[in-house]
Amino acid sequence: MEERIEEGYCGEFQEPEIDKKIKELMEEQKKTCICQVIGKKSGTGFFCKIPYKYETILTLITNYHIIDDEFLENNEFIEIVINKSIAKKFRIDENRKIYSSKNYEYDIMIIKLYETDGINNYLELDKNLFNENSEILYKADYIYILHFPKGGNSIISYGFGIEKINEFDIRHKCNTESCSSGSPILNLSTNKVIGIHKAFIKKGGKDFNIGSLLKYPLNELNNLIMNKNQQESNKLGTDLLSSNFILNYTNTIKPSYANALAVIICLASARVHGRKKLDYFDVREKIINKFGNISNIYQVMENCLSNYKLHFNEVDEKGARKAIKDSRPCFAEFYLTGRQWDNFIEFYNHNKKGILTKEILNKNNGFNNKNIGGGNIEVILTHASEDCLTFLNSWGTFFADNGYFRIKNADVLDVKFFDVFWYITDLSKEEIDAYNNYNKKKP
Repeated sequence: MEERIEEGYCGEFQEPEIDKKIKELMEEQKKTCICQVIGKKSGTGFFCKIPYKYETILTLITNYHIIDDEFLENNEFIEIVINKSIAKKFRIDENRKIYSSKNYEYDIMIIKLYETDGINNYLELDKNLFNENSEILYKADYIYILHFPKGGNSIISYGFGIEKINEFDIRHKCNTESCSSGSPILNLSTNKVIGIHKAFIKKGGKDFNIGSLLKYPLNELNNLIMNKNQQESNKLGTDLLSSNFILNYTNTIKPSYANALAVIICLASARVHGRKKLDYFDVREKIINKFGNISNIYQVMENCLSNYKLHFNEVDEKGARKAIKDSRPCFAEFYLTGRQWDNFIEFYNHNKKGILTKEILNKNNGFNNKNIGGGNIEVILTHASEDCLTFLNSWGTFFADNGYFRIKNADVLDVKFFDVFWYITDLSKEEIDAYNNYNKKKP
């Protein structure tokens, strides 16, 4: 049985050797960049600049169990105390709340700060936070938290590394007390923020502190930076998927992974205002030249996408459907045995617009084309309805429904999905300006 409590002792930890100037910086951080937050209960909060809608804004970040939506609805002010001596009140209005996530999720509340609030010192996000491998990078780094244990003076507690537990939680070994909730977790090598402390877990003798890595709630906050005001994105995706550009894809010879990935890269880049349009054949050729005809798709994506300031997450069907709803076609991969390939091809030869099921795929029809062995194929998920998922293949417009084929759900082909996207931190000043100018011209 899991129990979440306020305080967590992880054992004695010897303070690492720290340069004098860095130590002075950290002392200044704990005096000016964190605060005691008086909400539903007392805890810690911190001032931090974050990316938000094509700009960077100053915020107060704390735990949801310290300040929640109910608190904001029923109170006039948020009260904080800095360095045990400077008390401030932030008037609550409809623009204050930027983002919230409940206790057993990210457990975070992000409050917008105004210039009139008089907050001049703040923490910054670590440069590696949005790296796909950030959990691995931080696993081998010293970390520290800034907090007000038991509501007393602010202190620094050290630990070594983090460990990802699940979608919402990371484990850390910095000692905490009551009122430590909401403390920033910082990377000692950069003195910048990577996460937020949430609670101490007592779980059958296996006790540990948990927090959230900030990249996940910030990605969600910005809807993977597919700005909600970008209303033309649906039309853009539709136009590209019906253009000659896609016709080139559907009639391209092997390898399928390079064909599909080149399309996804071109589509993702096309969603950035002011970014030069990519040439599908040029992108495809660069992929093939580097990786050949057969390669590990994870390795390919990690190496290729960064060249175009793009990122990826492997997602389940629910995540893929959300990406499609947000106008991001997904890269997809699946494996079939020789017999399954027979059934797959046979079905779509006779049912151009049919919806493939697992029963049809796995039926034993007594026929096996020995020229077809088992293997992977990479395709593009383009549409998702209640009834089926629709993919685009690169075998040619003669296949199935002009190159498109439908399956009942992801389980039919045991599909792996990859959502490809970009962050606001990837955009150049020119691209941000292009988007802002576009918005100004909209009626």
